[in-house]
Amino acid sequence: MQSVLFICTGNYYRSRFAEILFNRLAEKTKLEWRAGSRGLATEMCRGLPGVISPFTVEAIAKRELTCESVTRAPTQLSVEDLNRAHRVIALKQAEHRPLMIARYPGWEDRIEYWHVHDLDGASPEVALSEIETNVRDLVEELSSDVSEDQIYAIIGEEGFRRLVASFYAQIPHDPVIGPMYPKDDLVGAEQRMRDFLIQRFGGPTRYSQERGHPRLRMRHAPFAIDVNARNSWAGMMDRALDEAAFPANVDQVLRKFMRDTATFMVNR
Repeated sequence: MQSVLFICTGNYYRSRFAEILFNRLAEKTKLEWRAGSRGLATEMCRGLPGVISPFTVEAIAKRELTCESVTRAPTQLSVEDLNRAHRVIALKQAEHRPLMIARYPGWEDRIEYWHVHDLDGASPEVALSEIETNVRDLVEELSSDVSEDQIYAIIGEEGFRRLVASFYAQIPHDPVIGPMYPKDDLVGAEQRMRDFLIQRFGGPTRYSQERGHPRLRMRHAPFAIDVNARNSWAGMMDRALDEAAFPANVDQVLRKFMRDTATFMVNR
């Protein structure tokens, strides 16, 4: 699980809203990221009502978000927080860059900055709406920000086992694809596909060690694979991916690969 850290001055208003909204969207889209939030100068929140801004609470309720972190007090940023986070975003460059220089020298150029005003520069409606837009854009960016060789690290052996098992459970019942598979070796065929996908997406290279180069088109040449067969195979894999319910960024990469590969196998 990777992490993004949102920073504002007091960890009372803007960064708390960004954290809560990000985590809700990440959960909804199955994004393997989680957010935290911290303040650069939490002593400035002393004397304010409650542990979180009423404006943030109102915005959370309006969007029907729930989060246990609304009960915690503002938390001061630490160097350990900065080191742990994969991405760090301060909510307003003009306000927070000077604080970074003063309190965490050397980090000011290692983080990202947005440009969202505090209450002295924008109403809560305007500021929190801007944060929402930025957070949604960030989630969309992260959802597509995964390479093929990172997928094994995200879903692991178990993820590929579930995917391939779901696919092979459909084969005996498919009138087009079923006859192409050896009825006495479905278990072996399932293992070979699983090993191939694990290797293809960044895992151990068992497939090549046991079977050499994949040579997919050559291995499939004896079978008459037309567009109808391609669509049947791709449809079963789509259903297997639906059942596996991988994170959105993983699902997008795997689904494209499977469909492109199915098309590549057409030989009639």
